[in-house]
Amino acid sequence: MKRIVAVALALGVGTGAAGAGEITVVAKDDSYAPRTIAARVGDTLKFVNQDFVGHAVYVPTFGYGVNLGVMKPSAASPAMPLGKAGTFDVFCVFHPGMKTKVTVTP
Repeated sequence: MKRIVAVALALGVGTGAAGAGEITVVAKDDSYAPRTIAARVGDTLKFVNQDFVGHAVYVPTFGYGVNLGVMKPSAASPAMPLGKAGTFDVFCVFHPGMKTKVTVTP
């Protein structure tokens, strides 16, 4: 966990601003919902696994390079702060077809 936070801070990912929102993404039936997300800098993403198998949330692009680790069934990921505007995809390491697109605006 310390490594994730250190990587996030090194990449310019903020800790969230006052009034920031938390956006919940559900992993179920080998897909993420919603499939597209509009967020603002300072918001956070939280992934909740409602599936019967594990999922591993991974952001390989956009300077985040974050792996939130494995979510067991009925578990949730740590919050992922969004500190940079842009668009990126989020994948499951185990199920490459699982993807959601996140657009972060200032």
